[in-house]
Amino acid sequence: MSNIPEAKLYILQDGSYSILSRTQLPTLNVLKRRIPRNCKPPRMYGLPKIHKNNYRLRPIVSTLECPTYNTAQYLARILKEYTGKTSSHILNSSHFVQLISAISLDPEDRIVMTDNLHFVVISREKSLTSTYFTFQGQFYKQISGTPMGSPLSPVVANILMETFEDTAIESAQPKPKVRFRDMDDTFVIWPHGQNALSVFHDHLNSQHPDIQFTMGVETNNCLPFLDVMVTRLPEGRLGHSVYRKPTHSDRYLHATSHHHCTQKRSVIGSLIHRAIKISQPDKLQNELEHLQTSLRQNGYDHHTIKSGIQRRINPNSDNISNRQTYLPFISQVTDRLAKILKSQKVKTIFKPATKIAQIFPSVKDSRQALDCRGIYSIS
Repeated sequence: MSNIPEAKLYILQDGSYSILSRTQLPTLNVLKRRIPRNCKPPRMYGLPKIHKNNYRLRPIVSTLECPTYNTAQYLARILKEYTGKTSSHILNSSHFVQLISAISLDPEDRIVMTDNLHFVVISREKSLTSTYFTFQGQFYKQISGTPMGSPLSPVVANILMETFEDTAIESAQPKPKVRFRDMDDTFVIWPHGQNALSVFHDHLNSQHPDIQFTMGVETNNCLPFLDVMVTRLPEGRLGHSVYRKPTHSDRYLHATSHHHCTQKRSVIGSLIHRAIKISQPDKLQNELEHLQTSLRQNGYDHHTIKSGIQRRINPNSDNISNRQTYLPFISQVTDRLAKILKSQKVKTIFKPATKIAQIFPSVKDSRQALDCRGIYSIS
């Protein structure tokens, strides 16, 4: 083949043959990895939104092992490069805190948050609108939007919201002074008064019948956004601290759970990291005290908690190796193996052998076994 300058390869695609030249062979390798095997239909289930009134369910369509899952992952990685280009885009809570720290408020400014109540991703592409799923033994077709649960949905939703935001804000009069957006949640500083704010809210909801926003305004100079409590300070600045929903229980991985100590330390470390990144300096101590109380209630001793705080405040950048392996955690067995691997500069990441969730029935529909082997068609 190396002596043939224009070698060609025939592949079957949608019932027709295509020709690939030698320069297109890498594309073929990508396509091979996208070929679905041993596929199963997507399943719809619901997760309760306990922080909302009436405990509404959030519908999720599990697309794992479905025919389009690999392709959706591949497209999501490509399309993600084209998102996050707008000036209002925020990466995470830490990025949001950095942005609002530089803002100065005027007395007439109001802090507002909008949340999309009925968020449906609209697309004319058949690959996005012709999704299907099973529920209680029946097949259903989703005729509009992309399902929550597909790797492609968040990326497409972000692209849609960026387009929607440009159109809606550009045509709005008057406009917000400042706006930051995380997916469909938007933080706004509004300087034009309550009447104009109501007009702006109606303007947003008039853009598309399937994209409707709720709006929350600061109460007692405070407004939660993501996991940040934003506070109006007397000097015209914006303060920030960690926010927890009223339904938050402060329950974390218990110290007596059958998990490796590194996993328990990571629980402490992630909570301390969030406290440091989100809390303003004069709020940090209160947050650390709250975490210490919560962690003690979860079985962690004073020394372990203090050590976790010190490791985050004074991090050690020593990294033994980029090589790593995954092992199920079995006390006195795999932790000894980890010590041997560490001597060879291999980092061990432990996984729990059995989780409590595995004991309970799945919230997803059970898949009915096919009658016999062969090729099936769905009309």
